[in-house]
Amino acid sequence: MLALRDERTAICLSPQYLAQFPAALATATARLQNEEPSTARFQRTLSQAIDDETAAQLLPRLPAVLLARMRSAQAPGSHALYGLPHPDDDPHNLWLDPAEFALYTTFRLGLPLAPEPTWCTLCRGTSVADVHGVHSLSCIGSGVRTTLHHTIRDWVFDQASVAGWAPVREPAVPNSNLRGDVLVRSGVRWSLVDVAVINPVAMTNLPHAMSAPAGAATAYEQTKHDTYDAAANAAGWDVQPLVFDAFGGWGASAVPFLRHLAHAAGARQWTPIHRRVQRNARALHIRLARAVCRVLFANTPAAQPLLG
Repeated sequence: MLALRDERTAICLSPQYLAQFPAALATATARLQNEEPSTARFQRTLSQAIDDETAAQLLPRLPAVLLARMRSAQAPGSHALYGLPHPDDDPHNLWLDPAEFALYTTFRLGLPLAPEPTWCTLCRGTSVADVHGVHSLSCIGSGVRTTLHHTIRDWVFDQASVAGWAPVREPAVPNSNLRGDVLVRSGVRWSLVDVAVINPVAMTNLPHAMSAPAGAATAYEQTKHDTYDAAANAAGWDVQPLVFDAFGGWGASAVPFLRHLAHAAGARQWTPIHRRVQRNARALHIRLARAVCRVLFANTPAAQPLLG
């Protein structure tokens, strides 16, 4: 049994329960022996350690597609939608309505959206739409990847405008036939932002998607560097890939860039510093979730009960 050395609060934990999580137990014991943690901080540390160890035990047993989905959900920034909204937030831009929330959360959890597979209405019945929405988000006929791509591109342009980063939409890279999505200037550095939306369970992406949080999105960043680095660097520009996977994960370099952009734009809007990143990430994720919901509902009429 463990108890916090805090006169105000004592937390008792079952030894039988903790025995299932030896690494979490070691973390908790070390903190109790070496520090005087606050109750809240200790609880967060212990809960995270138990979650991490539970994931390490369960993930290797999952089927490939479900493992890719879970790895995506582990990625930083992928859960921005589920942060607690602030009472001052705009209900339209920073909240999903109950129907959208139910449908999108059902998809994110990998639960069935329909009782059985059906012929895909988006590609005129040439493929089967699975009950979990995976085909719907990769179907060429849905146009969802284009919609998600343009949503991210336009979001970066709008936020960079607010931040005073002098954005240029779809700039041509000098002395090449390449175009990026947005060119921005932060300080004295110019960065060429190029957006990609990928299907993490495509055959070429699945091994990466299974290997690490948002692994497929992070691996695809190298494709962007291979394409743009030589020409962009010759022009004095950095290359910033923004790769988003259809399950909600961002490539590793995208999250620091989006955080930097959120702070810069939030400062111009007098947003309290502690709310800038969460508010900005939530607003973007809600736009992406709405695009996903439109496609899922179009191809899975049986999801209608979820919509009310």
